[in-house]
Parts: sequence; structure tokens; C-alpha cells
Amino acid sequence: MKWKTYILIAVFLLAPFIGLSLVLVGFEQQAEALSLPLEGMDQAAARVESSVSNLRQNAAFLNESIAEQEREYKEQEKLLQELAHRSQDQKEMSDQMYEKRILTMLGPAIDSYRSQRVEIKVFKLDELGYRGYIAKAKLFDPSVVKVVLGQDKLGGSETTSSAVKRTGAILGVNGGGFYSAVKDG
Repeated sequence: MKWKTYILIAVFLLAPFIGLSLVLVGFEQQAEALSLPLEGMDQAAARVESSVSNLRQNAAFLNESIAEQEREYKEQEKLLQELAHRSQDQKEMSDQMYEKRILTMLGPAIDSYRSQRVEIKVFKLDELGYRGYIAKAKLFDPSVVKVVLGQDKLGGSETTSSAVKRTGAILGVNGGGFYSAVKDG
């Protein structure tokens, strides 16, 4: 029985080596089967690296382009603001010149009205045997001008002063016209 014990001890001590040797048999074939194709990986990595480099160059170009466009936009905006300011100055100067000339011709206003929507000056006109009034209206809002018919109907008759009172207008101007319903010529 001693010899069985020795065999059992020997098997117990040699078992790890036997298992290791069984594993190592064919290990090289299995390792090759599991290995990664490094040649293909190197080429793929080189392509990825090249693409990343191109992307960085494109991003840098885009950043430069955006910065340049922003600079140009700011310059153009500054120029447009300057032009708008000059244009406003010219308009005001033109308005002042017109106002001065018209007032020189018409004399002082006998009445005036001013709101955020309109400025009206009324002048008396006594020239060449004509007597009447002339109104100078400066519109800030074109919707202040309204055209009405006499009694608000075609063919209606009404004085200008009556239409002004009826509509609550600030100024009334007499106008004339006619309506024709002719269809054949």
C-alpha cells in the first residue's frame, strides 16, 4: 500500500506539470488564430491619423474664415451706421432748408398743430387777387390722411367744414371729383 501512496503523491505533485504540458501542446496554433492582424491595423491607424490631421486643418481654416467674416461684418455694420447717420444729417439739413424757403415765401403761420403723427402749419394767402389758405402738412404717420365722401356716400354733398366737424379731423381740404358708371367706353 505504500507504493500506492507514493504513486498518488507523485501524480498529485506532477498533475500541474502534466496539465500545463497538455495546454502548451497546440498553443502556438491557438495563439496565431487569436492574434490581431497588425499589418491591417497599422494601415487603418495611418488612415485615421491622416483623416484627423485633415479635420484639424479644415477646422483651423473654418475658424480663420469665421473670424475674418466676423471682422468684415463688424466693419460693414460700422460703415452702415455711419452712412445712416450721415443720411439722417442730410435729411435734417434738407428739411431745414425746405422749411426756411417755404416760410420765406409764405410768411409766418397763422395757426399750427403738432403731434407724434403729423405737423400742420396754416398760412394765409393773399396774392394776385386770390384769397385763401394754404396748409403745409408734415406726415410722420401716413395713416393720418383719410379721404371721405360728402355724407359718406357717392353723390353726397357736404361742406368741408361740416365734414371736418363730423369726422373730428384737425384739417380739411376741399377736393372735387366725379364718379362715372359708364361701362362701354
